[in-house]
Order: sequence, then C-alpha cells, then structure tokens
Amino acid sequence: MVAKVKDTQQGVTRRTFLATSAGASVLFAVGAVLPGCSRDEPASEVLKNFTPNMWLEISGDGAIKFTNPKAEMGQHVGTALARVIADELGANWDDVSIEHADSDPKWFVLPLGNATGGSWSVFFQFTAAAQAGAAARTILCEAGAAILGVEPGECTVEDSMVSAKGAEVTFAEIVQKGDISRTLTEEEMAALPIKSPEERTLIGKPVRALDVEDKSTGKAVYGIDAELPGMVYAHPVMPPTRYGSVIKSVDDSAAQAIPGYQQTLTLDDPSEILQGWAVVIADSFPAAMKAAKAVNVEWEPGPTASVTEAHIQTEAEKMC
Repeated sequence: MVAKVKDTQQGVTRRTFLATSAGASVLFAVGAVLPGCSRDEPASEVLKNFTPNMWLEISGDGAIKFTNPKAEMGQHVGTALARVIADELGANWDDVSIEHADSDPKWFVLPLGNATGGSWSVFFQFTAAAQAGAAARTILCEAGAAILGVEPGECTVEDSMVSAKGAEVTFAEIVQKGDISRTLTEEEMAALPIKSPEERTLIGKPVRALDVEDKSTGKAVYGIDAELPGMVYAHPVMPPTRYGSVIKSVDDSAAQAIPGYQQTLTLDDPSEILQGWAVVIADSFPAAMKAAKAVNVEWEPGPTASVTEAHIQTEAEKMC
C-alpha cells in the first residue's frame, strides 16, 4: 500500500467520540474537523459530512467511505473491515467505498499499527470496528427518529435508512438535516451492544469485494509502484533465527560490482522485532535483489538456531 502523506488536524469536538476496544484498550477514533467548521466555531446547520470516527465518513449524498488502516496485500482486508462496520451501521453495501489510510501517525495507535498478517487485522479490530459502526448507527437512529417524529426505539436502521411506522429517512437526509451532535463516552462505547450473528446482513454473506476491480485492472497502487525523486530501493537480508541473532560482519565486496548497488545497512530496531536484520540499498529493486544475494553477512545466531521440526513436535507432545 502506498502511504499518502498529508497534513491533518486533530482535536476533539462535540461531533467526535472515542471508540475503544474494551479488550485491547485501543484508541479507535480521534477528532475530526468538519468541512466549513473551525475548531472554535459551531458547525453550520447544513452538514456536508458526518465523521463519527476516523474510519468512517458519511457524506450528504449518502456515500459511505471507510478508511482502511491496514496494509492491503491482495487479501481484501479493507473489504473485511468495511463489512464489519457497514453491518453494524445498517448500511447499504452499494453505498460503501474504501480509501487506504495515509501516513498520519494517528493510524499507528491501532493494534500493530498499519501491519497485517495471519488474519490478525480482523481478529484484533473486530470489536472496535463493530462498536464504531454501532455508535454511528445509534447517532443516526436518534437523529432520524427526531426527523420522523418518533422514538428511537421504534426505528429500524437498515439499507442506509432509518424507518418507523411506514416512514423512512435516508442517511443522506439525516446528515443534511438532522442533529448528529451527540457524543459518546468511552464507557458508553464499551456498553454498546453489537449484532448477533443472526442479525447480520453482510458478515458471512456473499458480497462484492470493494477493491477487486482496481486490483484486476491495474488501477490499484501498491508500495512497489511508488516513485519519488531520488528514491532508492531496499531488500532485506534475514538472519538465521527470528530472535537473538546479532550481525558480526558484513562483506559487500561482491555486491559492489553490481550496477546500482549503494550500500548495506544493519537495522537497529528499538522494538527488537527485527533482530539481526540487514538491508541492501540500490538504485532499483532488481539491483537490490541481486545485490542481496551477493552480500555475505556473518551472524551470531540466537539460541534457537539448532531447533528442528522434530524438536518442536516433541515439545508439543509433552505439552499435550
């Protein structure tokens, strides 16, 4: 995924709420300033966008935009997380679109930041995403009920509409005309009920993946597609063990004969996740790949260097 760098303003206004995952204690939503509103001035009566959290935006024409904070590598994680929010929101799937998150640091407060792998994006974000959708639905339901002149408990929210007693109002109309100024506390967010599996209309059902067309036609832009002036390319040289490996020496004499090769760096990762990693820097990705094979790195391996599959199976049997 290509990171889009842009300036953003953050702050908590009366139209923002905190959505946190009770289990992970994760800050899920941050303040957003609505178009046409300053931080110190009240919003105009006609709202063009409803931004209840940093993942979700509903425009005055009813379009629902989900910002995917996780790396997209072809596994449709954007569609998966959008479906969780849209299901709780009561949205019409045809109204939903995906936009990938930019490089704003706010996205890195989520579990594991922008990283994804092993299906952990949905596993870690499901509750928070569902609560965010439920919170937005609650606010829209109350605002829609006021427009219809009924109590919120009399309303149903589905297909991007709030309905009661044979009357209905769309999300677009609510955003344009309704009072969506309610805020929710962290405690209220945690207490919000989410739908049971029987109530869901999108999760577990056959729906269109929102980004297949872009991926199939080449319109989707991935990290490898990024080009900036003076940009260089890197290829990792991985250690023999995931933990505990330390680089003793790097011999790049053979790599220096490869056109485009620049240097090999050893990574000093403060998080200690990447222990004993080196990266080969070159003018092009093919040159980086070729040079990575030519670089000779000597490691002091970690304590698990001699562990084999047989050792793992034996230990597993002891634990059973």
